[in-house]
Amino acid sequence: MTISTRINSNSMVRMLVGGAASRAGKTTEEVEEAAAAAKSALLKFQFQMYDLEDLFADAGRTEFLIVTVPTELAVRESVRLLNDLTFEAPDMPVKVRNVVANQVLGE
Repeated sequence: MTISTRINSNSMVRMLVGGAASRAGKTTEEVEEAAAAAKSALLKFQFQMYDLEDLFADAGRTEFLIVTVPTELAVRESVRLLNDLTFEAPDMPVKVRNVVANQVLGE
């Protein structure tokens, strides 16, 4: 993956890099301050993502509820989601206890 693709795929990084690029023509000190601010913002974002990862992995505080409709495609996608959440990352499985099927009509 190219650097430009990675930058453009993350809105926060794109904003930070775009802001740094708009500072062209500034003094070296101003550019260094902008780079330090961007680095600080990225580190803050990284720690927030670590906290979110910990929250998702804590079965005592987080549970994922899959909601689907009773169609073949929706059920297949729900099964895929269930497998991804519980088995894709064995070191950080997300707890899924229930699945809800909407739009089920009685006979």
